[in-house]
Amino acid sequence: MSLATALRPKSFDEFIGQSHLFGVGKPLTLALYARKMPHCFFYGSPGSGKTTLARLIANELGSVFLEFNATSFKLESLRSSLKQYEQSLIVPTIFIDEVHRLSKSQQEVLLPIMEERRAIVLGASTENPFYTLTGAIRSRSLLCEFKPLSTQELFVLLHRALGAIGFSIIESVQESINNIEPSIESSHIHRKYITQEACDYLVASSGGDGRAMLNVLDVLALGDCIHLEHIKNLRPVSLNDGASEDETHYSLISALIKSIRGSDVNASIYYLARLIAGGENPDFIARRLVILASEDIGNANPNALNLATSTMQAVHKIGYPESRIILAQCVIYLASSPKSNTAYTAIDSALKAIKEGEIIPISPHILPNSKTYKYPHDFGGFVAQQYLLKDLVFVEKTNKGFEKTLNEWLEKIYAIAPKD
Repeated sequence: MSLATALRPKSFDEFIGQSHLFGVGKPLTLALYARKMPHCFFYGSPGSGKTTLARLIANELGSVFLEFNATSFKLESLRSSLKQYEQSLIVPTIFIDEVHRLSKSQQEVLLPIMEERRAIVLGASTENPFYTLTGAIRSRSLLCEFKPLSTQELFVLLHRALGAIGFSIIESVQESINNIEPSIESSHIHRKYITQEACDYLVASSGGDGRAMLNVLDVLALGDCIHLEHIKNLRPVSLNDGASEDETHYSLISALIKSIRGSDVNASIYYLARLIAGGENPDFIARRLVILASEDIGNANPNALNLATSTMQAVHKIGYPESRIILAQCVIYLASSPKSNTAYTAIDSALKAIKEGEIIPISPHILPNSKTYKYPHDFGGFVAQQYLLKDLVFVEKTNKGFEKTLNEWLEKIYAIAPKD
């Protein structure tokens, strides 16, 4: 039995994390104890307790736990599982993992079950299932986000695990040697221990994933001692995906982004090196560079997004240590590029207008099957016609980098285009 399985909580008192959803006085806890538990779909980071919490809910309700996975979900299996409880007072709990993979027809079968409460339907996903679940399903359930375990919560879990496997924490290896007296039997010399720096790295590199932390510890616990290098051999880079509460992690990635935005090449490379040396996940760094390429450079240098996207794909396939070179090339290029946030401000401005009620009917010229639509290629590539029924401006005209060329081209074609 794995350590993660052995330490799976048997009651809510043992459960770690998600205090924003379940805890003393929280609505879902009150609903559970009142036997009015709503249908819920849990989504969030791996190892944050989604499946475990679903089991605890079923246990608290005195319910049968029927577990399915959407990747191999068969409606016949669901129906046969529920049939045996039709004449029973037991209301089973249906749990579906990878719920975002359910097809529309599979979701439709769940609707009468949910509506008639023939079962409590719970689901889990590492992705937000909002856009994959139908409106009818969402209307009958709650979507609950699970947060990665905090550093403090991971340490609580780690201490619990170390106690279960008989390991003690020491400040350093030297402390262990100093505490051993010559008179002590050799069996005591080999007491099981883990160094504090090893604990710190194990927690910091787990990215809020309790299961991943316990899986590493499971392997390391086969020996009698766990040092920092032992963990780094198994996990050379952090699983961190930007959700850690570690201040240094946030500060370094912020410093990198701001240095690139400020076109300081040397500062950018330095903070990149700090992240790499600290074991930051290269995929996470690359994703942040892709975002920056659009948010801070955009069409001032359109190739920046291409290079950043290629970097993301390359580091995912290659990994460290070679990925350091690929990341460095991208960082230097982005820092050296002209900067513009036109795309960023344009889309936010348009979204703000829509949220404030600026809903304009689609121009009749561009509706499907319109007889008055003018095909631009029939007019040499451009013809003036009304696409928006109200004069609104969201995109700022600038002379930043390649944006100057784009704006000059727009001005040119509007000046010479035939007017019908």
